[in-house]
Amino acid sequence: MSASADSNNSSEQQGFVFFSNRASRQFALALEPMGGRVWQDHQSPAQIDLLYFDDYGGKQAPAINSSCFSLITRQRTAALDNKADMARALIAAGLDEPRVYFSSRAIASEPDSLWYVKLPYASGGRGIRILSSQELIDSDLENVVIQEAIRDVLLLEQRKFTLRLYVLVNRGKLYLFDQGFAVLHAADYDPDSRDPEVQFAHEGYMDPASGLRLLAASLLPQWQSILENSAITLTRVFKVFRDRLRHEQDRHFCLFGVDLLVRKDHSVVLVEINDRPNLVHTDSINKNVNTPMLAAMAGILNPAWRSAQEAPGDREFRMLAAL
Repeated sequence: MSASADSNNSSEQQGFVFFSNRASRQFALALEPMGGRVWQDHQSPAQIDLLYFDDYGGKQAPAINSSCFSLITRQRTAALDNKADMARALIAAGLDEPRVYFSSRAIASEPDSLWYVKLPYASGGRGIRILSSQELIDSDLENVVIQEAIRDVLLLEQRKFTLRLYVLVNRGKLYLFDQGFAVLHAADYDPDSRDPEVQFAHEGYMDPASGLRLLAASLLPQWQSILENSAITLTRVFKVFRDRLRHEQDRHFCLFGVDLLVRKDHSVVLVEINDRPNLVHTDSINKNVNTPMLAAMAGILNPAWRSAQEAPGDREFRMLAAL
């Protein structure tokens, strides 16, 4: 149903009303075929049935009613989004790969090792440095995240890639979307390289001249094996944060973009978790990954919306565990 449908008809008669202040086009493409209508600012916010609103920077969300599906408060999810808090929680739970430290004084001399130095709240590769263990020992770094570089990574076209998957939490249950995408870095891989274009840089992927490529994860060799290993790893990781996520109301949810590295044996290693992730990428990824993911998310939140979908997709959120 079109977003221009008569706003005076009730949600029960005309599907449901949704609003997002991020990736609004992707939400419209995903939800309008399910009977969704975009909320207009001349309407009462109480009419909104599904709200995806990122309040970062002090943005004020519409005043919704208690029957609206909305995001879990940031106070609950901050520990996953903050690289230092997340790492501390995982270490305390015995999940210590890759190794992470918070002071350069904790690093032992390992001649062949490389380490990523990150700022706890930075995203998009901003502020990352790659240092040897000796360089860390000679420095005096505090209040940073020092993460071991994983070097036995699976390559595609001789290049390293980072895998992005989507995780949904709702009603105390953990779900994994069965499609994602790989960010294929611009330069051929050298495990000893400190060049950002080899190891982690992904800015400019919208520019064909950047050398970066984004491709659907299902195109990766041995994708089903990688997906199964991702499910195992992410179940272990998110159970560490169960007390923050499982006690929310049934109409609260959260969507996470999870970044992983894939080893040569197809096991995976968590890099970071992004709360309220970016949902706008290349046209191909938007069409084949992000838009189907948002439709599948809405179907989990309210199965009646799924049943009203004109042409249900073949991609789904798979339930991993009860938290």
